[in-house]
Amino acid sequence: MKYRSNFVFIANSAAAGTGALWFLSYLPYAFIQPRYETMTRGAKMGASLLHNIGLAFGAQLIGMFEGKGIFNRRNFY
Repeated sequence: MKYRSNFVFIANSAAAGTGALWFLSYLPYAFIQPRYETMTRGAKMGASLLHNIGLAFGAQLIGMFEGKGIFNRRNFY
């Protein structure tokens, strides 16, 4: 019975550590986002290698295009 509780503890620790790493990989976006317009294409692509920042850039671009009227839901079909 002791071994089973040890595995549960390890799994809970792994889940907590993974959540912390996920949050830390998103944290640089708070510093990059205000400078988005001044960044070069290469810098944007390099920053997008962190998956959370790439997803945030994509959501930001969709929002920008929808705001300008360039991109709307009717363009999908």
